[in-house]
Amino acid sequence: MMEETLHMKVGPLIGEQLLEICQTNISKGNIEYAMSVYPQAFGMTKEHALMILKNQAVVVTDEDGEGVHLTDWENEIKANAHNIFDWNTIINERINNLKGFVKNIIDTENKFNKYYNGSIRNYNMLEMMKRYYNDEEMKVMSGKANIAARICGHPECKICDKGSSNPWSVWTRFEGQVETYLADIDEYEESDMAYPPAKWEIILYLTVRYNKLIRMLHKEYINFENTYMFLIENDFIKKPLFIETTIENVISTLIEFCDTGEGYYHPLCNEGLYNYKETLYGDLLKTKYGKEFAQNGIIEKDILDGYDAGWLSPDGEFYGGNGDTSSMIHMNIAEQIFKGNNVYAARMNKDGVSIWSGIDSPEYWLEKHGWIKIHHEDCYGSFIGNRNEEPTPDYPYAYNPTDIQIKMICDYADKFYGGKFYTEANAMGRITHTEPYSTYAVRQMDEFKIHEIFGR
Repeated sequence: MMEETLHMKVGPLIGEQLLEICQTNISKGNIEYAMSVYPQAFGMTKEHALMILKNQAVVVTDEDGEGVHLTDWENEIKANAHNIFDWNTIINERINNLKGFVKNIIDTENKFNKYYNGSIRNYNMLEMMKRYYNDEEMKVMSGKANIAARICGHPECKICDKGSSNPWSVWTRFEGQVETYLADIDEYEESDMAYPPAKWEIILYLTVRYNKLIRMLHKEYINFENTYMFLIENDFIKKPLFIETTIENVISTLIEFCDTGEGYYHPLCNEGLYNYKETLYGDLLKTKYGKEFAQNGIIEKDILDGYDAGWLSPDGEFYGGNGDTSSMIHMNIAEQIFKGNNVYAARMNKDGVSIWSGIDSPEYWLEKHGWIKIHHEDCYGSFIGNRNEEPTPDYPYAYNPTDIQIKMICDYADKFYGGKFYTEANAMGRITHTEPYSTYAVRQMDEFKIHEIFGR
């Protein structure tokens, strides 16, 4: 038996090529594969791979072309800088893509509501058609509904284009006609088309468009979160402002679609649509934010992003939103928490809370249980409990905010309001004090002084 040692040459561009492969897979959300590139190629550790990806070290081919080595020589670092992906720009573009998908989904749903009194996620396609045709006519006119159902029932909203009928080609031409008509209507409030689409055709078109957009948002978000979490956890980028709100809008849109009790009640899509919804929901549960939203009905926000208003829990959880006073941000967030599958919702239900009740509303329950309302520089709550006495079901008020609440309020005021804040709402003007408290003073206060400023 003959044994030979093979000496292979390593190309001078091997470092750039592997860097391109690794970064491209990170951008596509294929993190596991991306992080296996350097260990498999050179036996490097994850730490070495991260150094390369951050341009803290460069893979350089040896002069004999038979190996490589890592260098942190400044000239090599500078020469390699143009090969490093601009991750901040990439993530911001991906965030804008997500926002665009959500906007298009909302726009599509709003247009649908102009043509049909029902949900774009839940109506009987064939029964809708029967509003316009009798049973005999339906034998001829149901073709487009059958194609629409097949598309909606496919996991990627595609159908086979084989056979003499070419259903995909039929639908593509039809889509172009409806899109032209709707564009004319949006711009001119009328259309010059000789044969504008019928109302039922527009309903089918918008239904398919909605389903296609859901599939695209699904794929885009899963890839985005994989990439985003890797970059954040390994300090490649700083967290974008209000990113949790964007993600919450995405996931709430997708989870709303996942209701398997809804559909189009058509034999050509029932099973496929049901299976796709199960897959979508399962994919979301595998993500950090998808799991959080599914469990809580809301995603925790970062108080230091500077939301217009929000709630701060005794444990330091912050849920915020943006909008003017008339948006009723506090009430909407409280109701969102109440409708979720979280510990607070369970306690509210046990206490008989209802969104239709004033004194037993979700908002009032949060106030009574030590949550702090934040609205710009106003940070206030109902701290009228008794010192050294545990809150009771009949009198659940706390004596003071918790230490973590004080710290977070002070950090928030330091960042956005020059280190000063008020402990009462300014909706009807200042009542108990006209000058704000300084965070420096509040951080030094004992429990009696804290109660004095927050318990009024």
